[in-house]
Amino acid sequence: MITNRPQSGQAIEKLEGKTDVVIIGAGIAGSALAFELQKRNISTLLLDRRKGLDSTPRGITFQPNGLEALEKIGVLDSVLQMAQRREYSK
Repeated sequence: MITNRPQSGQAIEKLEGKTDVVIIGAGIAGSALAFELQKRNISTLLLDRRKGLDSTPRGITFQPNGLEALEKIGVLDSVLQMAQRREYSK
């Protein structure tokens, strides 16, 4: 289960079910970890201070080790396709 930050008045205790892993921060590393854990059927709660997805372009650069990690979890091709669309959509 991936969820956004609880709205004011909500408490984390109200989340139903059991969570094996709680990840704080939905950046590249946190999101990739949540994705990989869920592929292994490990209950995951991903928390971030932002209320929703942010589509603001970022100057993200992947080093070779980062690209290798994306390939290992099976998302490298999707990431490369998104990067190519963004590069040519200007």
